[in-house]
Amino acid sequence: MNQHLEKILKKETSVEDILPDKQNQEKEITDKLTINKLIQELTPKEQDVVILRYFKEETQSQVAKRLGISQVQVSRIEKKGVGGYERKANLIYNFILAYWTEN
Repeated sequence: MNQHLEKILKKETSVEDILPDKQNQEKEITDKLTINKLIQELTPKEQDVVILRYFKEETQSQVAKRLGISQVQVSRIEKKGVGGYERKANLIYNFILAYWTEN
């Protein structure tokens, strides 16, 4: 028997406790769509740097090695790509922060 069903039958939990929170699901979907749209506005190389740095949590040196460029170039791309979109960067930062604090 399914663990969740078993807990409901034993009245250890309710159906509401098992179902995902609809409001949180909607916010998560909206956040993912927003971050996807923002990332799509970056150049392909900026996208690679942002994804590797902020989502894969690689260091600038690791990103540089993976992309075959120098660490200084990664830093410049990061500043240009993220810094050039200051308002958008704040949204990206807030999304990343929210993502990592929830997970």
